[in-house]
Amino acid sequence: DNGLKISLWDKIVFAGIIGLGVLGVNFALYLLCTPVGARYVIGLQGRYYIIFAPLFWMLFDNKIIKRKIGKMRYLNLAVFVFLIVILTTTTITLLHRYYSL
Repeated sequence: DNGLKISLWDKIVFAGIIGLGVLGVNFALYLLCTPVGARYVIGLQGRYYIIFAPLFWMLFDNKIIKRKIGKMRYLNLAVFVFLIVILTTTTITLLHRYYSL
């Protein structure tokens, strides 16, 4: 352990920040991009919520999951290989699609 402990109060604060942030993004796009009387918010995209991802994952910090992950020997290697494959595939796809290489 690195000594970092996220208390229940911290998790409640994180959840509140995430909730207010999501509502804020929705409200801003509702006011700026959505015509009056529309049934849904226009222009809403998942990329606007990426900023809340670190706080979201901190909500799941607990000792049980850490204990189970600590016992899996090859998890780090598997995740590393997976990320390398995904990043390489993404890079090749982008190069072919946008630069015709």
